[in-house]
Amino acid sequence: RQFGAKPGHGPRQQVYPEPEGDGIADARTSLRRAVALLLPPATLVFEKRGCVTCHSQALPAQLAAVARAKGIAVNEEQARKNMQQMLAFFKTAGEAAMQGDRTAGDFVTVGYVMSAFAAEQYPLDDITAESTHLLAGQQMADGNWLGNGVSRPPMEDSIVSQTALAVRAMTLYPIPGRKNEVDEKLRRAQRWLLAAVPGTTEERNMRLMGVVWTKASRADITAAVQQIIARQRAKGGWAQRDEYQSDAYATGESLYALHQSGNPETADLYREGVAFLLKNQYQNGAWFVKSRAYPTQIYFDSGYPFGHNQWISAAGASWASLAIAETVPDVKLRGH
Repeated sequence: RQFGAKPGHGPRQQVYPEPEGDGIADARTSLRRAVALLLPPATLVFEKRGCVTCHSQALPAQLAAVARAKGIAVNEEQARKNMQQMLAFFKTAGEAAMQGDRTAGDFVTVGYVMSAFAAEQYPLDDITAESTHLLAGQQMADGNWLGNGVSRPPMEDSIVSQTALAVRAMTLYPIPGRKNEVDEKLRRAQRWLLAAVPGTTEERNMRLMGVVWTKASRADITAAVQQIIARQRAKGGWAQRDEYQSDAYATGESLYALHQSGNPETADLYREGVAFLLKNQYQNGAWFVKSRAYPTQIYFDSGYPFGHNQWISAAGASWASLAIAETVPDVKLRGH
């Protein structure tokens, strides 16, 4: 800008109208509409690409499981097909993992997909053990996991995210016969995460979740929590970077991370964050998040709104909905 650079005029610069009215007022309606909009593209993306994505398959699968537990109607045929496609892909990827071959998206993809499997209560088996075996063999000496160098912010842009999500997969699906080895790798990862200096909202959130999943001390968790709380804005939202506007991805992920660390959904800051999300949700259940990743995939329309911004918008919608879901009681708890 200082030397006269101008914003681009490509399809990702398209401007969309603001959400209608005051967004969606009811959390259950919000969840129902969000998951109904997210599930149909999941199977289409797999059929078009032949691989599993975090934004269009893993996160929506995790959300579908959470929504079901809250008594939200889910298209079970679509949810089941999405799971079957992820399992089929990871069966092949798992066999390759035994030879040290890493899947697209590296440890970010593995972490998100194992989170989806766990949400659906998928059991320990060869598929999950193969992923844990791969992770165990790919950790660096200092405790982190390095991705393949592709930068696709915010999801696939940081060693912190790669490390935290590797930790997540290993804690969800440990290999019983290698417990001592896995525990040592988790301790090493925790030391690395505690020493890391996060520079973005993604890194602060992933760092917090990583230290929670590795069972860090309460003092260390509290310090990481405070870094996130300090970035909440007056209207309740969070931004991906300090110079950006608040959006559903940063806000939903921040709230989810805070809840993972023990901050209750009844806290004022949590309710303010959820209010921000509901106010900025479209009536069809979508949230708009502007893409800032350099395109590395050939574009096609999955059916989710917002054109060339649809991938990160879908991820933002899942994070937002996972955060909102914490304010809705499980079916079995209703009336208590």
